[in-house]
Amino acid sequence: MISIVVADDHAVVRHGICSLIELAPDMELVGEACDGEQVMSAIKSPEIRLLIMDLNMPGSNGIDLIAKVRGARPDLPILVFSMLSESQVAEAALMAGANGYLSKTSEPETILAAARQCAAGGSYVDPSIAVSLIMSSKNKPDVKLHDKLSKRELQIMLMLASGTSVNKISEQLFLSPKTVSTHKFRIMQKLGLESIADLVRYALRHQLIEQ
Repeated sequence: MISIVVADDHAVVRHGICSLIELAPDMELVGEACDGEQVMSAIKSPEIRLLIMDLNMPGSNGIDLIAKVRGARPDLPILVFSMLSESQVAEAALMAGANGYLSKTSEPETILAAARQCAAGGSYVDPSIAVSLIMSSKNKPDVKLHDKLSKRELQIMLMLASGTSVNKISEQLFLSPKTVSTHKFRIMQKLGLESIADLVRYALRHQLIEQ
C-alpha cells in the first residue's frame, strides 16, 4: 500500500487528488497540507511513501520546500503537481530533489501512474514538459532572458514575483537583506526590468508563476 500526503493550498484541487487516491486499491491518503509548515509536519511519519505537492503555496517557495523535504526525508519520493509548464521551473524542481513533475491538466490515469512510478523509486515528467526540457538543454540562440539567471537568482526571482518581500526572502533563505537586494538588482538588470510589477508581468508571461 502506498501511503500518500497531498499538499496544495487550493482546496478543490487537493480534494480532487485525495478522492482519486482513495479510489485506488493500492493507495491510501494519510495526510493533507496547504502550506510549507504543514508539509514539514506531515512528512515526519516514516510510513509515508510519497508526497504529492504543488509548487505555489502560502509561506513557502516551492523549490526551497522541495530541498527542505529532501533534507528531512532523503528517502521520500516527491511528485510535483503544478500548473506551471515552464521547463526551467520543472528543471529547478527536479534539481532540488523532486522525483517527478506533473501538469494539473493531466488525466486521472496519468496522475495515478506517475504516483506509482515515483513511489516505486522511479521518476516521471509530464511528456510536454519533458520535450521542453530536452529542447532547452540545447544551445539555442533564442535563449530566454531568465535562462541566464543563476539557480539562486531564479529562486529569488520566483519569490519576488510571488509577492515575497526582501526581508522575508532574507529570513527564509538565511541571507542578509543586503545580499538579497544585490541579487534583486542583478535579476532586474539581467531581465531588463525596472520594477516588481514588470517582474510579475514577465513571470506570468513566461508561466513561471500562477496567475
